[in-house]
Amino acid sequence: MKKLAWTFATSLIGASTVVVATSCEQPPVLCTCGRGDFAAQYSLVSGTGECSTLKYEILGMNAYSFEKDGPNTGSMADWNRGAVAIGSERIGWLIDRAAESMVSDLDPAHKLYTGGDFPKEPTSDFCAVPTMKMPDAEINMPMIPSVPDDPMTPTDDSKPAVEATHYVYKWSNLQYLVRPDAIGTQLKGDLEYTHNGCTAKYTMKAVYPARNCEKVDDAGNPTGMPDPERCSPVAQPDKKIFEGSGISPDFPVECVEFDPAGLSTAKRFYCMITKDVPAFK
Repeated sequence: MKKLAWTFATSLIGASTVVVATSCEQPPVLCTCGRGDFAAQYSLVSGTGECSTLKYEILGMNAYSFEKDGPNTGSMADWNRGAVAIGSERIGWLIDRAAESMVSDLDPAHKLYTGGDFPKEPTSDFCAVPTMKMPDAEINMPMIPSVPDDPMTPTDDSKPAVEATHYVYKWSNLQYLVRPDAIGTQLKGDLEYTHNGCTAKYTMKAVYPARNCEKVDDAGNPTGMPDPERCSPVAQPDKKIFEGSGISPDFPVECVEFDPAGLSTAKRFYCMITKDVPAFK
């Protein structure tokens, strides 16, 4: 939206004539981010072992504002104080899988997400969240037993057991790109990731929205192959692509193979920016 500053100058010359001089000023963009899934890529900084193998992941993101008069007061939103919450699909997958076997975290106080405060406005096109105001995203799940096949269904519904798993996601130095042509749709930052006592450090970049780009056959079945056309912002019905990716046409993207979130060995593909943030063609 534009804020209009109007200056009126009126002159009566012969017949009544009104001369209106106008000026338009673009208001600053407030700090926010895309609400939903981001496709993220990790680059290892330090660490060895099973925790040092992260490559890609889907991250859930949400931006919100606080109530002016405090939590649960029903008051209007305080637009001068925004915040962001961030969660990982690995933790989300583990919680869902545990629920199928009636298992839960050893510590119910753990949260599958964390969050921090936004500044009101960007600085040099970025909204920085240097530290989280909430505890780290963490889960400590005991061994999850297998799920047997349901003989009443035609498909194999069995699921293997999952070893005891402890994840910790410690985020820092998050920077959301917020400018008129990219309002919270690119992100960079640092992650300290712990998996069963092994800790590694990464840099991260991410793009919104996370868009699946796996190629499908004529019947609409996944093929286990990438389809770069699915990263296009334009629908291509002749190629059975009936909607655009939602990713800005100004972003350089490619279709890459993502890590599995859980035990699946099936390939999956998402669109990822090819340059460091800010990434533009």
